[in-house]
Parts: sequence; C-alpha cells; structure tokens
Amino acid sequence: MKPEAKKANILSIAGNIFLFIFKLAIGLMTNSIAAISDAMNSFMDSITSIITFCCMKIAAKHADKDHPFGHHRAEPIAAMFIAMLITIIGIEIIHSSFSRIFNHAVLNISTSVIIVYFIVIIVKAILLYYTKYAIKTTRSEALRAMAVDHMNDIILSSAIILGFIGIRMGYGIIDPILALLVAAYIIKSGWKIGLRNLKYLMGEAPEPELLEKIKEKAISVKGVIGVHDVKAHYIGLLLNVEIHAELDKNLKLVQAHDIEKKVQKAVQSLDDVERAFVHIDPL
Repeated sequence: MKPEAKKANILSIAGNIFLFIFKLAIGLMTNSIAAISDAMNSFMDSITSIITFCCMKIAAKHADKDHPFGHHRAEPIAAMFIAMLITIIGIEIIHSSFSRIFNHAVLNISTSVIIVYFIVIIVKAILLYYTKYAIKTTRSEALRAMAVDHMNDIILSSAIILGFIGIRMGYGIIDPILALLVAAYIIKSGWKIGLRNLKYLMGEAPEPELLEKIKEKAISVKGVIGVHDVKAHYIGLLLNVEIHAELDKNLKLVQAHDIEKKVQKAVQSLDDVERAFVHIDPL
C-alpha cells in the first residue's frame, strides 16, 4: 500500500473513532438521544474505515499461487461495501424524515448538540482534504468512496444545523425537507460509487479511448506492422490486455520473440495496464 493511502486510512480511522467517543460523551453528559444515536453512525464509520484499510492492504499484495493475477479486486470490494452503507444511511434518513412529517414530531435540539455537528464538519473537512490529496497520488477507488462518505457527513451535519435554525425560527418543516434532499443526494452518491466499482468486479472492458491508446503503444514498437483483436478487461482496478501483433513472416523466431517482449513492455507501461498478453501473427 502506498504511504499516502496508508496515512489517509489511519487518519480516517482515528478521526471517526474520535467523533464516536466525542459524540457519545456529549450524549451521555447532556442525555441527548440525537447525539448518542449519531455516535453509532460514527462507530459504523470507524468499522468501515478499518475494513477499507484491510481491503487496501490485501489489494496491495503481490500475485501468489492462489491468486496468480494479484489481489486487486479487494479494493473495489471495499468501495462497494462503503456504497452499500451510504445507501442504507440515505434510506434510513428518508424513513426518519417521513416519520417526522406525518407524526408531526417536535424536535428539540440543544445547543451542545449543534456544537457537536460543527466539530463533525471541521473533523470531516480535514479528513476529506487529506483523502482527496491521497487520491491524486494513488487513484484509489476505495479512497474515492471514503471521500464521498466524508463529504456526505459534512452535508448531513450542515443540513442538521440549518434545520435547527429553521426550528428556532418557527419553521420546523424545514428540517425534514432538508433531510429528504440530503438523503436523495446521499443515495445517488452511493449508487454512483456502486456502479463505478461494479465494472471493476465484473471484468468490464475499458473506454474505447483507452483501447486506442493501447493500440498506439503496440504499433509504435519497431517491427510491428499492425495490430488487431485488441481486448482488455478489468481485474480489480487494473487491466489485463490481449493483443495480436502482426510481424514479418520472414523474421527469425528469436527476433519475433524479442519484438513480442517489447510490445508487452510498451503496453504494460500504461498506468491502467497490469499485464499484457501478446500473440504474434506472421504477415
């Protein structure tokens, strides 16, 4: 695992554990059910961060006898887990919002609970900033999903504060309406993460632009006359490529083998490609 990814994971685990303890302490001291309930959300975030860290550690392992093509699928599995959790949270918010609207529940939020949500925004903003920095250097899908989770927490906490202001001004309906809008955004973000990572788990083909780039790399090798039947599919976050390279039929076997290796090396130099299989066709 890259150092930036490791730091982002450890920071996320530490931040979520801090928020869990902090919310729980405030909830117990003020007897606030809202703070205690939200502490459980931070507890689940802590568990999610730990699972993500473990999955990324597994994904970083080299290929072995049991996994000859590596462990790359572990990372999109972590991202899918986060996507499911995000979606569940969004559905739960919708349920709570409708319950509050139809039951005409009166919400009484203490100032101490609002302070908690301001602190949540600050902590999550720090986690989001560093996670986004780590994404730039690692291109990690698990970290990308984690960043979305941090952003969702910031949006949700902001909506709670705005809802509190609305209640104080006598517009209690603002709180559940804001919650419904936030829930819709959260569910949408969860689905986007899920669909994005599903292609990595299902072995989907890359975009046509990337296939063209692979062809260009192969045909740029001296001795290659043409290429055809270029296929690629994701194994985790990286691609396995199969390519047919056309060579002069009069070349000696050693020469053809040397060109084949150069084509393989050229294609594997692309960031998205983990392994290339080259088939030689005499022309």
